[in-house]
This record gives sequence, structure tokens and C-alpha cells, in this order.
Amino acid sequence: MATGGSPRFPNAGVVALPNVLKQPKLVNAFLKAYDAGVKWSVKNPKEAALLAANHVKGVNAAAFERALKYTIFEY
Repeated sequence: MATGGSPRFPNAGVVALPNVLKQPKLVNAFLKAYDAGVKWSVKNPKEAALLAANHVKGVNAAAFERALKYTIFEY
């Protein structure tokens, strides 16, 4: 890979509008919570899948849980 790292393809992202970027405490709080959420989801795939199915229309909990086993889910 051109950067010297392992080849990866990001499959999600977060966008912050300019007004949000002017609030570094808010941005840092979000980043900490996002990181914690990703780590929790990896350690608790069944619970994460149930949460996703309850809050995101069309998410199949069993399929989501299986997918986490094959996904590099990190922040």
C-alpha cells in the first residue's frame, strides 16, 4: 500500500459541520464515546446486534451479529 500500512477500505464515516468543529470539547466527547461504542460492540456482538435491530429499521440482529465476526470494526 502506498502509505506503508496494510490495505484497508473504510466502510463508514462521520461528518462534522463547520459549526461543530468550532466546539472542540463536543468533538472530543463524541470521539471518546464513538471509540467506546465500537469497542463495546466488538466485545458484545449479541447485545450490539439487538440494539441495532431495535433502533435501525431493516437490521436483522442475527445477520448483524454474524457480520461482526468477519468485520474489522475499529475506530
